[in-house]
Amino acid sequence: MENINSEPEFKLTQKIIDHLENIRKWTLFLSIVGFVFVFLIIVFAFGFGFIMAHFPRETNFQPVTGVFFSFIYVVIGIIHFFPAFYLYRFSVYIKRSLRTADTFTMEKAFSSLQTHYTIIGILTALLVGIYILIIVIAAIVALVT
Repeated sequence: MENINSEPEFKLTQKIIDHLENIRKWTLFLSIVGFVFVFLIIVFAFGFGFIMAHFPRETNFQPVTGVFFSFIYVVIGIIHFFPAFYLYRFSVYIKRSLRTADTFTMEKAFSSLQTHYTIIGILTALLVGIYILIIVIAAIVALVT
């Protein structure tokens, strides 16, 4: 009788390994670009706050506005950090697993990739929801005026 609880055997062919190696290179590149953009967003946040704090008081821009926008950009930078981080982890773990043929490390790699795409999916759904809300509010304002 066949053992139902046994895990199916799965082999990586050389072509699959080559594809994973190519994917690893691109995910490493994209994660580094993501880290650079996070850094630039954070620098922009503090630079914007500094610039807004030095506007003359006679203008409509208050120092609170600079602090508010700096805070928003820091939050955006933090949010963008996590997809880049998990993509980077995928790249590191997949490299390690291909070099050592370690199944556990490959599981960690694909778990990181799953987390990356989960975050991207949640952010996409949130953004679509915000867009729909903006469209509805704009339509209501247009009908009222």
